[in-house]
Order: sequence, then C-alpha cells, then structure tokens
Amino acid sequence: MDKMAKALGLVRAALDAVKNALGTGDGARSDVPTRPQLEQCMVTLEAMQFALERGELPRAGERETGMGRSIADGWPLESEVGVAIIAAERAYLDV
Repeated sequence: MDKMAKALGLVRAALDAVKNALGTGDGARSDVPTRPQLEQCMVTLEAMQFALERGELPRAGERETGMGRSIADGWPLESEVGVAIIAAERAYLDV
C-alpha cells in the first residue's frame, strides 16, 4: 500500500472515531475531550481527507498540524480516539 492510500485509510478511521465520539451526546466519554475540540478535529480531518482524495496536498511545510501535540498535551493517554487522530496526522504529514 502506498503512503497516500495508507494515510487516507487512517484519516477515514480517525474521522469515524471522532464521529462516533460526537454521537455519544455531549462528548463526555472519559477518553475524549470537549465537544468543541472533537468538532475542530473533525474539520481538520475532513480537510485532510479531501486533500488526499483529490491528490492535491499542500507542500509538506504548509500542511495543517497541531492536533497530535494538542492531544498529547491534554487528552488521556488511553484515548482510542486520540491515538487514531495522531496516527492519521502522522501519516498525512508523511505523504
């Protein structure tokens, strides 16, 4: 599997995880942060998905980053949603 296909798969998986967490009501699961944080992650992941599907990625230094840092700094270490988002961001940046 090439890097773009792998990144797209991980972004889609992270989007599914975020949407599932948002579907729990107020986003108050113990392994996820606040609803606004999840919604912002969803917006960023959707932009990544769009860019990957179109094959129109910004140059490496111009790609949006920061979700991973935010998650590492403020989310519980055992957060499955956080792990999925970090994996997607890393793969996207590595394409």
